[in-house]
Amino acid sequence: MKKFLKAVTATCCILFLAGCGADYEEADPAVEGKLTVYSDGHVDAHVSGDFSKDYYKEDELVQMVNDEIAAYDGRITLTGHQSGGGKVTLDLSFADCDSYEDYMTLKLFSGTVQGAYDKSYDFNRVLKRAGNPEDIISKEQINNMAGAKIIIFEGAQTCVCPGNIDYYSQELKLIDQKTVQSVTDGIYYIIY
Repeated sequence: MKKFLKAVTATCCILFLAGCGADYEEADPAVEGKLTVYSDGHVDAHVSGDFSKDYYKEDELVQMVNDEIAAYDGRITLTGHQSGGGKVTLDLSFADCDSYEDYMTLKLFSGTVQGAYDKSYDFNRVLKRAGNPEDIISKEQINNMAGAKIIIFEGAQTCVCPGNIDYYSQELKLIDQKTVQSVTDGIYYIIY
């Protein structure tokens, strides 16, 4: 009888654990942009674009980027670049979200829900719970989470959070506990 109970318990545990990761999805390899937001506020961005025309020169692009970021007094750094296969990839490090927004001209906020409200972000949306995507929260419930940490980002890209994701925009793919991916342009919310 004990062996039977152990077998049933083991089977239940395996089924439970299998269900926990059921909402993770595979990343779309066509989405080449990636943001990594760190707990100290700095941001790393991996940006890729078309570089297939003969008149494009990698050294000229790198010089142009370095000239542009020089105006940011060290708040932006080009940490790497490469080209090949008709694409160019730039790795940039930003001191904060404001530097990212200013240079990339895309929305990026990292802070508390209250801080996002103070910056007039629109919370008229529905977020899914990580681990249970059928469990959703709306504006009214988000209103009660003023101290929760949130990242708001724009564009078709992957976003890596400094902590485990609790809720995320319905349009996002949950890749793992700290990573989501958008496959279309839009503004997306992650509470972690």
